[in-house]
Amino acid sequence: MRKTCILFFIVALCLHCCPQMQAQKKAPTFLELNEKPQYTEWNSQFKVDKIEYHESFLILHFMVVHTSPISGTYYPPKHQQAWFLRDEKGRTYPLQGLINLSLNGNIKTKYVTKTTQVIDNQAVKTNVIRCQLYFDRLPDDVKSVDLIEGIGLENYPQSYNAFKIKVKNFPKKPLPRA
Repeated sequence: MRKTCILFFIVALCLHCCPQMQAQKKAPTFLELNEKPQYTEWNSQFKVDKIEYHESFLILHFMVVHTSPISGTYYPPKHQQAWFLRDEKGRTYPLQGLINLSLNGNIKTKYVTKTTQVIDNQAVKTNVIRCQLYFDRLPDDVKSVDLIEGIGLENYPQSYNAFKIKVKNFPKKPLPRA
């Protein structure tokens, strides 16, 4: 009886976990990946590395390259100094998530949920900080956006900004009829 219970438990666990493991193995699907986005640099150390376009959101891959050790502060969504996008008509789109904040390839914070400081490694000549910025999908009429770190900080020299980022639009799939 005990062996039967253990066997039943193992089978139930496998049946429960297999679909979740399969889902984790699938690569994220996106409509398009732009590995060389066009934009105007605010500072040569701040880069938009690539843009992923998904059905309901987009991801900006942001990179900061420091050749002298300093620190950077990263803000979670809803913080006054969090990144946001502003389109050519002045409409703004708040940051929905900041994930995979890394220094030189080592993840410092998987999900930024509070103000986070990243201090460069002084033993390394060039430090590279990367993160992924999640935003809701933009309206179809948006052709370019500014990435701005903090409300009113468009002209602040140390803000991690990028301007006139060309974005792509994709037709929305019609909803199936009932």
